[in-house]
Formats: sequence, structure tokens, C-alpha cells
Amino acid sequence: MTADSFNERPPAASSPHRRSRRIWVVVVTAVLVFGAVSVAGYAVSRGPEAQESPEGWQVIRPPREVSALAEWRGFVWAGGADGLYAIDTADGELTPGAVASLKGAADLRYISSLLVDRQGGLWVGHDAGVTVYASQPSGPHDSSGVENGSTPIETQDAFLVATYTEADGLPGSMVRCLLEDSVGRIWVGTFRGAAVIEDGRIAVVDSAGGLMGDAVSVILADSSGGLWFGATEAPRGGLSLLADGSWQYFTTENGMPHNNINALMEDEDGAVWVATGFYDRGGVARLVADRGGAVSGHAAGGEGHRHWVVAGTWDRTSGMPGAKARSLFQTVDGCLWLGTEYDGVLWVPPREFKGGLPPAELGGRVFTQANGLAHNEVKVMLQDADGNLWLGTSDGLTRITASVLVQMSGNGVD
Repeated sequence: MTADSFNERPPAASSPHRRSRRIWVVVVTAVLVFGAVSVAGYAVSRGPEAQESPEGWQVIRPPREVSALAEWRGFVWAGGADGLYAIDTADGELTPGAVASLKGAADLRYISSLLVDRQGGLWVGHDAGVTVYASQPSGPHDSSGVENGSTPIETQDAFLVATYTEADGLPGSMVRCLLEDSVGRIWVGTFRGAAVIEDGRIAVVDSAGGLMGDAVSVILADSSGGLWFGATEAPRGGLSLLADGSWQYFTTENGMPHNNINALMEDEDGAVWVATGFYDRGGVARLVADRGGAVSGHAAGGEGHRHWVVAGTWDRTSGMPGAKARSLFQTVDGCLWLGTEYDGVLWVPPREFKGGLPPAELGGRVFTQANGLAHNEVKVMLQDADGNLWLGTSDGLTRITASVLVQMSGNGVD
């Protein structure tokens, strides 16, 4: 399937004044509501901090709010409301010269997503579109700028590849997520639908083309070639799966804990985990494929298509430390890390899922500010090449060394 398979989006035209005014009213109202909920939530999630970090745990500030993490060019890159940061993986020290080496990177704000593509380029999703940087300069440059923080202009120009905005065909200017699929296409989620970038062309997929909701918060490509789109449009939202040209949908009507989809993850067994919720409601779900069934929903396919079902759900009554699930991650040792909005992160060892049957209640250990986290809202997680685990929160980063993770998985936690 190519970008031409979808409806290509022409550059945005100027909108009439009346329509523009309506859009601004909606945006301002949404910001006010979101701000009120965020302030209330921050007060709830702001718990007591540990007197000192446990051995092997490190709290890093700045950055403060962290929504995105990626490992690129020997650094862990963190993005959030205040911009882009490069951090030394060995000691957690900030490296401002690395950011200065990328033209315009110091000016980016409200970064929602970071993606390293198969060519080694870095894609940065932010409030004004997507900015792309090459892994290496394309021309002559002075590498001393990366070390001393004063980067020559020619180095900056060489790294900048492209910027995609609404004027170039994105359905919305504020980017919420990024994904590279199995054939190298880049998917972009916005509040007005998803876009796919292929060979510089942009095509749009939205509710008119099969999505349950246009506010695409997360996109996942599973190992069987399916594309999952999560939306956050409470109380609508929902999860849309596009596989073999057919759609399948998941909401509270067929087993999901909540219709707001906040994160997606495929585990090592091929099951898809879904983090859901809004404020004080939600939970996590685990979906598995049943090869014997047929796809249901819009443009349903016939035999041979994988039919997915909700195989298990968990909320605060069955092991989750809080209602709203915010993030999902599986470390290389098979342990699950389930982040929440207000109540820290739940660590679940692999033994909880031995035999393939999901447990009725999740067992493990909860980590909060009181025992090592920078903040109780865990928004994103990453394991670097050295095995260290990074947790981005609403108020800083937590770095857990690989040796601590080995000890946890080896003896149960302590």
C-alpha cells in the first residue's frame, strides 16, 4: 500500500473569517478545560519525594515535563513542553552542544514525539509540525561545535533535512505521535487525523476514511503488518485497527476499560497492550489475535484475516496502582512497566504471564516519588543500548541503571 492509496492532501488554503473564529473558540475552550484538569491532576499526582534516590536510580532535571524519548547519536534525547534536550547515557549529564548542532532545534517547543528512522534520521513532532534531522552532516563541518556548544552554521544546515507543516499537507499543525511502519513510511498523528509521509508525499487518513476518531494520540505497527490508531476524544475515542485493507474497532462496548487511548505496545508474544483512561477512570487491556476468526467492522475482510479480541483488562481494583493508564513498556528481560497519570509505575515480572493466560490481578511492585521516581505521572519510557531504563515524567527524568534492572528481574525486585 502506498501513499497514493489514500487521499493526498493539498496545501491548506486560507479559511473564511467566520470558520476561523469558530475554530479559535473551540481551541481556547479546550485549552481552558485541559488546563483545569491538568492543574488538578498535577496536585493529586505530586506526592512526597524520596529523601535520596535509591542506589542505581537518578533523577534528572532539567528537563522538567518529558513527553518523548529517543536514543540517537550516542545520547538520550528528551522532548517536552520546554523543548529538546540531549543527555549523556553514561552519567545523565545534559549536553547542550548536541542540541545546538541541530538547526532550529533549540527553538522547538511542546515536543510530543521523537522517532529514529531506519536511515538513522531523527523526526521531531511538535506544536508546529514535524522537523527531520539527518544522522550525519551531508557536507563539510566542524565537529568541535558539538563539544563546546558553539556550532557553525554549516553544521546546522547540514543536519536539517525537512520540516512538514499543515501547509505541506498535514491534517493538523500540532503533532501528537510518530511511527515508522514496516516499509519505511512515516505516520503522523494529529488532532485532525493521521498522515502518512512517503517519498515526500503526504496522504491523510481520518474518520472519513475509516478512523473511529480524528484526535489520533498514538499509532502502533504490529509484527503482522497491522496498523493501530488510538484516539482521545472522551467519551468517544476508541481504537482502530487497519489490517489487510480492513478495519476493526475496539471501545468500551466490546471490552475496553475506557475509550481514551493513551499508549500502545506489542509485547514479545505478539499481544497488543493498550493504556486507557481519563482523570479518575480507565485501565489497561491486552488484545490477542485469533487467526480462526474473520475481521469485523467497516470494510470487513474474509477468511485469513486476524480477528483480535480483548483477552484481559486491569484497573485499580485488579492490580493497577491508579485508574488512568498513561504509558507502557517492556524491557529486554520481559518485565512490563505500566505507567499511570497520578500513581506512579507498576513493575510486573514475566512470571505473571507464564502459560499464556493473563492473571486475574497484576502482581508486581509500584514505584512512586516516595521510592525513586521524579514524578508520579509517567508519560514515556525508553531502554537505551546499555540497558538503562529512562522514565519521562511531568517533572523530570528518572534513570534506572541496567544493573538494578538485572537485580530486580533476578530476585523479584529487592
